Amino acid sequence: MIKQAFQALLSRAARGGHGEGAGERRRSRPRIRPFGESLEMRDCPSGLAAGVAIEQQHQAALVQHEKEALVQHDKAALLRASEARKVHELRHEVVKKKVGAPKTIYVVPRGKTGPAAGKTAAHPLGSLKLALQRATSGSTIVLAPGVYTMGAKLIGKSNVTIRGAAGGSSVIAPSSGNALVVQSSSNVTINNVAFRAPGAGGAGIIVLGSSVNLNSVKTSNTYGYGLVASSFGGQGSSVNVAGSQFNGSQNADGFHLTAGASANITGSSFNNNGGSPGSDSNGIGLEGGSSATISGSTFSGNALDGLLAAGNAQVTISGSTFTGSEMGSGLQLNDSATATISNSTFNGNGTAAGVTQASNGMVIGGSSRATITGSQFNDNTNGGLVAADSSQINVQQSSFTGNVHSNGAIFFGQANVTLIGNTIASNGQVVGITTGLNGVEFFGGTGQARNYTGTAVVSNNTFQNNTANGIFAGSGGSLTISNNQFSGNVVGIFLNGADATTQATVVGNTIATPMNSPAGYNGITMQGAGLTATIGGSGGDANTIENFADYNFIVVSAGSGPLAGTPHDSILANIYLRNGSSVPSSSAVYGS
Repeated sequence: MIKQAFQALLSRAARGGHGEGAGERRRSRPRIRPFGESLEMRDCPSGLAAGVAIEQQHQAALVQHEKEALVQHDKAALLRASEARKVHELRHEVVKKKVGAPKTIYVVPRGKTGPAAGKTAAHPLGSLKLALQRATSGSTIVLAPGVYTMGAKLIGKSNVTIRGAAGGSSVIAPSSGNALVVQSSSNVTINNVAFRAPGAGGAGIIVLGSSVNLNSVKTSNTYGYGLVASSFGGQGSSVNVAGSQFNGSQNADGFHLTAGASANITGSSFNNNGGSPGSDSNGIGLEGGSSATISGSTFSGNALDGLLAAGNAQVTISGSTFTGSEMGSGLQLNDSATATISNSTFNGNGTAAGVTQASNGMVIGGSSRATITGSQFNDNTNGGLVAADSSQINVQQSSFTGNVHSNGAIFFGQANVTLIGNTIASNGQVVGITTGLNGVEFFGGTGQARNYTGTAVVSNNTFQNNTANGIFAGSGGSLTISNNQFSGNVVGIFLNGADATTQATVVGNTIATPMNSPAGYNGITMQGAGLTATIGGSGGDANTIENFADYNFIVVSAGSGPLAGTPHDSILANIYLRNGSSVPSSSAVYGS
């Protein structure tokens, strides 16, 4: 019926626009002489006046006839427009019936399966799998509270929403396999749904070549990944996450991205992943060319790292917390990964019994790069920050305090290091030049393959009350130590060239100790023939060294080791003070 009416209206509209009736009306319409062609009385002989009057009457009649014709013409146009609207409305009805209008599908565990089921909340469908098959673009699937014990797949669809009940009481929890697979689909939204997949190999959510939005979603007690996303069929995956939890996976990461996948994450948690003994699970794992932007999120109690980025993965982190990693670190970057980090904390990591020195606030290796501002690396069982290999790290306006069994920060290999405007304080527990720990260490030792040989700039930082040295350089390719504040450390700066070569420039620093500090507290210590150092200079390059005992402002010695001997030092202009009074260099410097 609709099709026949549709065709009839099309035929009628065509006739109204181009049929004979319209053509006849156009042909019978008289031509109106333009007003400029009418006769003027003054131009006519007097005998023609009556003829002129008759001509004027005839022209007025023609004008009136023209007006009536226009009215008739407009009525025809209105009729055709009305018929066209009816055609459009019928066409829209046909399209709606053919394509299917956006719809809501109601689902409840153990509901009905018939064709009418799911159309209303009173008669819900009993299968999420079937609901996903019936869904069309724009469909919303509403899950009632309860446990859905079969896994489901959404393949090749777009603009589909799955909405669970408040509080995550709609739970997809198959006894085996994956809870949900989204494949080759776009703009899929999942709200208020919990996922469990405790069976061997099961994951909570798998995203393959799809774009997915997750709001107030929970994964827990999955055997494998809480969520894993990857490219598929040449199509990348993107996942937007807000207010969600990816916690308690048994044997894999809470959230994992492979090459071709990206994520934007806000206000979410990645906690306690790796419940099985010996698990190497992380809160988030990034590999290959994957990328993530993370803000306002927490990473706590994971078996290995809070976040691990490898390959050439990229991550941007702000306002997030990495704490309580058991055997790993708050964050680890390997290979050629890159990270930009701001206003985040990497505190209290390394909580498991028997934890090794591999567990720190943050570790960066390979050729990875990190830029860090306004962050904390405090109270970790081992060190706050470790950088090695050919990595590059730039840290500003951050803190490294209270780290227990290692330094505030330690650097190995050829790492390129910039530390500006940071606070490095109270690292270590036992005070002493051999028993204590350092604010910052550039590692060096006899025959060590990991001796530091890179380039470092350490400027405008505060080194306070570290239990050994503010800075210890056991090796160094090129160190510039400038305009820093040192107070209360056993030794402000210790430059060792007895085990490996070290090159250092030390200018514009203030190095102080409380009055009557114990013997052995030094401002600057230099030793070994492998050391080449410039200390101080004119104007602002002069170091100010205060309150040490005589000959302990700067101490120069041969040291012991394969490169023991007199350092190649240049001690230039410096300011030596005790209780505000000047101390001559002859009483301040020993051994030069």
